[in-house]
Amino acid sequence: MTYAIVGGGIAGVTVAQELRARAPEEEIVVFNAEPQPLYSRMLLKEFAKGAVPEDSIRIHDEPWFEARDIDYRGGTRVTDVEDGTVVLDSGDTMAYDTLFATAGGSQVDPFGITRRADNAFGMWSLEETRRIKDLVESGEMGTAVVIGAGFLGLELADALALQGVETHFVMRGYWSRHGMGREGAEIVHRALADNGIAVDDEQSVESFEMDGDRVVAVETTEQTIPCDFVGVAVGLAPNVEYLDGTAAAVDGGVVVDEHLRSADPSIYAAGDVARYYDRVLDRYDQTGTWLSAIDQGRVAAAHALGDEDAVFSTVEGHSVAIDELDAPVVFLGDWDGGDEAMDRLYDETRYRRIAFEHDRPVGASLIGDSGDVVGQLKQIIRDGPECSDAEKRALLDPYLDRRQFLSAPTA
Repeated sequence: MTYAIVGGGIAGVTVAQELRARAPEEEIVVFNAEPQPLYSRMLLKEFAKGAVPEDSIRIHDEPWFEARDIDYRGGTRVTDVEDGTVVLDSGDTMAYDTLFATAGGSQVDPFGITRRADNAFGMWSLEETRRIKDLVESGEMGTAVVIGAGFLGLELADALALQGVETHFVMRGYWSRHGMGREGAEIVHRALADNGIAVDDEQSVESFEMDGDRVVAVETTEQTIPCDFVGVAVGLAPNVEYLDGTAAAVDGGVVVDEHLRSADPSIYAAGDVARYYDRVLDRYDQTGTWLSAIDQGRVAAAHALGDEDAVFSTVEGHSVAIDELDAPVVFLGDWDGGDEAMDRLYDETRYRRIAFEHDRPVGASLIGDSGDVVGQLKQIIRDGPECSDAEKRALLDPYLDRRQFLSAPTA
C-alpha cells in the first residue's frame, strides 16, 4: 500500500507518524510545498520579535523522516490528483492507494498587493517571518500597517510594536467583531494601544501608494498612512485546488465525516483544510488549532488502516496572549456563530460572551476569565443542554459554577 500525504505541517506529519507506528512496512510519502520541514507556527510571533531563536521553533528535520523510513519531499507541490495518481509541479506522477489532504491554507489577499509589492506580505510561514525579522533588525521598518481584524493580524501587529516599530492596525470594524461585542473588543484595543499600537478601527483600505515595487503609503477611508511595510492578515483560503479532478467534495475545505474521510473513500483530510462533521454541534465545521490538527491526523490515519472506532470530536479552543492583559483572550466552540448571543462586561479587563443556537450554548468568547471558568464552559458546550432564559443568564455569572448553572431556576 502507498500512502500519499499532501502537506508537511503538523496534521500531515502526524498522519505519517501514526501510519508508520501502525503499519511498519507500508510506503509513506510526504509532499511539502514549503522547503523547510515541520516547524511551530505557534512560535512564529516569538521568533519574529526576537524572543526565541530559529532553531527553537524547528520540530523535525529530514533525518527524522529518514529514520522512520518516510519518504519526505520538501519543496514539492502537488498540482493535480486524478485516478489514484498525484501530479507534481515537476511533471512527475505517483500512484497512491490512499491520499491525505493536509496542505493547510494560504493567506488571502483581496487587494492583490502581495503580488505587486516587495514589502507587503504576512507572517504565516517561516520564510515570511524571516523577512519580517530581517527588516526590523536592519532598521528598514520604521512604520508598518497591518490589515486584518483577527488572530494573525493581532499577533503580527503586537510583534512589530514590541520591537519599536510604529504600527497601525487597520480593520473594517473592530477586533473579532463576529465573535465579540464592542465592549469586549475595547478591552483588546486598549491593551494594544498600551503596547504602542495605533488601533485604526472602523476603516477600510481604499488604495496603496506605490514607489516602484514598494508600498509607501496606505490610504484608508479615514486617513493616509505612510509606511515601510504592509502586513496582510485578512484570512486563509484552504489549499485544495489540486483535488478538483477527484470525487472529494470541496466546500470551503474538504468535506469529511467524523472519521475524516471524504466522499472519495480513498481521500482523507486533516487540519485547516478539513470541513469535518462536528458530532458535538451536529453540523460541518473547520478548525485551525495545532492540537486539533494533531488529533485529526491520528484519527484519519487510524481509520484509513481499518480502525472504525477512530472518530474526531472536539470543542474547539483558540487563545491569544496580549502582553497588557493578565489572562489570554479565549474562544470556544462556534464562538462566532449561533442565532443568539448574550454578553457581559464585568470591569475594564474582564468580559464574557456566550453564543446560542436554538437555545443551546455553542460557543463563547472570554477575556480575563480563569482556566476553571474556561474548562466549565467547554464542558457545558460539549454537553449541549437546551437552556432556559435563567440558565442563559447563569452562564454569565462572574463566578460560574457548572452545578449552579444546571440547577438555575427556570422562572
